[in-house]
Amino acid sequence: MSGRELPTGWSFATLGELGEWSSGGTPSTKVASYYGGNIPWVKTGDLNDGIIKEIEDHITQDGLLNSSAKIFPTGSLLVAMYGATTGKLGLLPIPAATNQACAALIASGQNCDIIPYLFYYLKEMRNDLKAKAQGGAQPNISQQIIKEIECSIPPLPEQRRIVEKIEALTARSRRAREALDSLPALIDRYRQSILAAAFRGDLTSDGDSGRRSMPVGELVAEPTCNGISIRGTDIPPGIPALKLNALTDQGINFDARRYIPLEESRARRIYIRKNDFFVSRGNGSLELVGRGALASTPPEEIVFPDTMIRMRLDQNTILPEWFALIWGAPQIREQIRSRVKTTAGIWKISQHDLSSITVDVPSIDVQAKEIRHIRLGLGAIEKCRVQLDTATDRLATLDQSILAKAFRGELVPQDPNDEPASVLLERIRAERAAAGAAPRRGRRGGGKASA
Repeated sequence: MSGRELPTGWSFATLGELGEWSSGGTPSTKVASYYGGNIPWVKTGDLNDGIIKEIEDHITQDGLLNSSAKIFPTGSLLVAMYGATTGKLGLLPIPAATNQACAALIASGQNCDIIPYLFYYLKEMRNDLKAKAQGGAQPNISQQIIKEIECSIPPLPEQRRIVEKIEALTARSRRAREALDSLPALIDRYRQSILAAAFRGDLTSDGDSGRRSMPVGELVAEPTCNGISIRGTDIPPGIPALKLNALTDQGINFDARRYIPLEESRARRIYIRKNDFFVSRGNGSLELVGRGALASTPPEEIVFPDTMIRMRLDQNTILPEWFALIWGAPQIREQIRSRVKTTAGIWKISQHDLSSITVDVPSIDVQAKEIRHIRLGLGAIEKCRVQLDTATDRLATLDQSILAKAFRGELVPQDPNDEPASVLLERIRAERAAAGAAPRRGRRGGGKASA
């Protein structure tokens, strides 16, 4: 038992002392008549850490009678016991059956009043529940593990104040989270507007001066080319070769590599140089095909795969950094979309189609000015992203901090006039004894609990 000190009027009790626990079952899937009835049948995927809003599946009366499924009353507390969903919670809004992966604290009599408090208590305990999971491929917890969890129980009026306060604070944090969730799209829209303006030449006063619409095929110093396709391994020996996921928004990630058996004479023509520009020529996602990245100085001789197309730009006409920035503009993206083709679910763009994409190219001097303006705008966007990530991380811990304070007795004030929790627990024990459940005694608070 815990050695925690409880506020005056609180008591310890295990979840097993607070009501009857049970679980459901699954009717045979070989009998079609067991399914599609009017009895809601909850699975762990329906648990949403709140009042369950949607119950996808239903079973028939025959399915109920010919399985271990049973109907639990409105207000019952469900806990997921299996796999990745372990510790997920749900409150039944209507009478419903469950499968065997859901443990249920049955709402009945005195415990109906404390289930809202226990719901938040178990939410705060989720990581502890997961840590108790046992098994290999799909770790799980048992009803017995759940029933042995020790709870700190406040007086019933204080439970209600705690639940009310938690719900008020989490409603505020939920609104803040919704506001934060809308920001990435706004940030991306701002980024696109900067790049679109750069493509048009609107970022500098002389940006539109002398711009020429040129196909990509006229901007390269040598013909575009694909890389090589050879099966490789993640460890040497062999020639280092990039993987497709080496293309990132920040440039080429040279650590995303494999090693392929390739002769030096064949590798030489596809070694990567600083300022080579690479484009993804195929992807299952339309938004990722045609994605580009500029290479920095390679740490060693390294080649690229045939899933990438290399452009070696004519630096007398175009600055590689300017080209890499402009490549993200919506005007370029639209041209890519109009040229890609799909085969067996894979979107692809050819060297020929890539070479036909047009770019409005200003003078080298104007390109240099536009790089500075683009970098200034993207730098401001990056600061916004960092601040957003920080706020999101803080918000993610806020709800848990609220719960932790609540169950230490620090969230709402205690009232000495409240009936002690020990009296409530005695009523629950008496009720269960009258119903045939073996009573067990909890421990009172108001001092140091014994170890």
